[in-house]
Amino acid sequence: MQQLIYFLQKYKYFLFFLFLEVIAVALIINNHSFHKSKFISSTNFITGGLYQKSSNISEYLDLKETNSVLVEENLALKIN
Repeated sequence: MQQLIYFLQKYKYFLFFLFLEVIAVALIINNHSFHKSKFISSTNFITGGLYQKSSNISEYLDLKETNSVLVEENLALKIN
């Protein structure tokens, strides 16, 4: 806890500057339609990429289950 207080005291001006920058960017995005559309399209591109990677990982992890189902189907076909 003491280190957190020391960190905040040491970088208080820089953190305040970052806080003001975030507020300024938020105001620019909210008040200008061009900036808002660019921000929305950029975030959609980023989140789309993240969702695609997440989907690829989950599909890869489900391959073991899919493989076992296919093995069971093959065995059932061989028996008949």
